[in-house]
Amino acid sequence: MDYLSKCIYIVGMGNNDYINNYLMPQFYPSSHLYKPEKYATILMQQYSKQLKVRTNHE
Repeated sequence: MDYLSKCIYIVGMGNNDYINNYLMPQFYPSSHLYKPEKYATILMQQYSKQLKVRTNHE
């Protein structure tokens, strides 16, 4: 794990989640279901799970 602290990582996932799921209420109910802070928390929890899955499989 020491080598991970010396690495640079860029993770690009979910860049459209706010635009497509939160800022377009005519298509998705997310903005009606969650306040912005709660939605951000949910996204971060999901991304955290995805990163853990990716690092455990590589």
